[in-house]
Amino acid sequence: MPGSGGVDRTLEWLAMQFELCGFAFGRNLDGVTEEEALTAPPGGGNCLNWIAGHILASRNGVLRGLGAEPVWEERESKRYGRGAAPITSAQEAVPLSKILPLYEVAQDRIRTGLRSFDPDRLADPAPFSPIGRDDETIGSLIASFAFHEAYHTGQTGSVRRALGKPGGLQ
Repeated sequence: MPGSGGVDRTLEWLAMQFELCGFAFGRNLDGVTEEEALTAPPGGGNCLNWIAGHILASRNGVLRGLGAEPVWEERESKRYGRGAAPITSAQEAVPLSKILPLYEVAQDRIRTGLRSFDPDRLADPAPFSPIGRDDETIGSLIASFAFHEAYHTGQTGSVRRALGKPGGLQ
């Protein structure tokens, strides 16, 4: 996607998506206690702890796509993978006090990785496809992760309000 003057701004735009998600994520989790983060919203759905851990686990995929070092070990992040059972107790959960700093490390690595990534490589085959696409490219993989993160970041705002807290983005 060429930008003004024919300059490819795809990586810049992808980085902006992760920055915006990071801003909203931080605001939506600000002031949430460990106990509140384990409270499932009324009517069903995952608690904030699971959503935050799921976003962090998926960021490992972004980092792998960029050829950067993941921030979370597979054994720990597996609990937050697609289709995992809801978290209902502190014993099952990784505390937010651990998830949030790792999220920031991932944010820095994604920012650095996107700034240094060769845009010509966006069309290269991806190292994996979360949905089993044969034609997955590094560019489509990162774009899919940006959408995925935005979707779940929006959930953090809804669950925050369900906890009786004011909206994080006002």
